[in-house]
Amino acid sequence: MKPIRFEICETNKVLVSHSGLAIAGAALGYTQMKKQFNQIRVPGKPWPDISHYDCILAMPALLCLSKIHCDDIKLYRQDFF
Repeated sequence: MKPIRFEICETNKVLVSHSGLAIAGAALGYTQMKKQFNQIRVPGKPWPDISHYDCILAMPALLCLSKIHCDDIKLYRQDFF
């Protein structure tokens, strides 16, 4: 994936709640977390339907959207992004 270059500056424009997801996702993309979490194997379910990394990534994504409860993920379950 080609790295995204972000320019952080002051603006009078209205930013949507999803705007923080892009920079947070880019920052997490530089870590080895995906590789490390997806190497975890759970007895009885060695290949889960949803990767371990995606489960872990859900909470920082919710925090970027100003949601503090794990149950709030239900609001975004059908969201394409």
